[in-house]
Amino acid sequence: MPQPSDLFPPNRPHPLDGQIFDAITTHDIAHLKALLSAGARPNAIHPSIGHTALSHAVQQGNGDVIQFLLNRGADVNGSGIHGETALMTAASHGNLELVQLLLEQDAHIGAMSHDGDTALCLAAGSTKWVQVEAGGKLEQSPEGITRQTEAGPEQLRPMGESQVIAVVDHLLDAGAQLNRQGYSATPLMEAARYGQLRLLALLLKRGANPQLAAKDGQTALEIAKLYNQTRALTLLKAHSNAAKGGDDAKPSKSVQLTAT
Repeated sequence: MPQPSDLFPPNRPHPLDGQIFDAITTHDIAHLKALLSAGARPNAIHPSIGHTALSHAVQQGNGDVIQFLLNRGADVNGSGIHGETALMTAASHGNLELVQLLLEQDAHIGAMSHDGDTALCLAAGSTKWVQVEAGGKLEQSPEGITRQTEAGPEQLRPMGESQVIAVVDHLLDAGAQLNRQGYSATPLMEAARYGQLRLLALLLKRGANPQLAAKDGQTALEIAKLYNQTRALTLLKAHSNAAKGGDDAKPSKSVQLTAT
């Protein structure tokens, strides 16, 4: 009698694959175990969103489910249809605990998505949805993105700077590259976009190049100007001048920051 693995090889979708994502969402490890035992794949790709089961578990923030999937054969470096890995997902959510867990499982820190994003870039530009008062004035946001939910309107805003710095610092300590070709947006550009000055100072201190251009040719200096982040622009210009030995080598007191 043919076995489930004969009918549905590991590289082919299984009819039960879609149910894996429901079990992950509800943190139902018992159901997840039953699905995998019945032939569903731990490396399944979401049929509509296109990310992996492991990335979906990371989005849910459940370490137990993540560890269970890894123990059952999920590829820590598996990527979705856009090339995003679980580590990139954890970084984009500013989740230091899960970033550490995945790196301990030998996640590739330098993996790059098809769009040109890495875990470091996504960490530097990590955002979250914030509830806003219905009918109230929305805060000015570089992203300018809102959505309606059952609870009311939400706006996409940058993560808290201390949270972002913790993840970025950990990734840099683990060997993430700051200056490489092919970025859709460099880590420095993301910090400049949101005017996160302490993050900007940290990246500059760690060797980020303000002149490094992304795939579209833009630099962090141009992004700071585009989004009217005047203090970030001043800090970047001062750093560039200092590197060249220019007359304006020191930023004004209002933007002299210590990277911590």
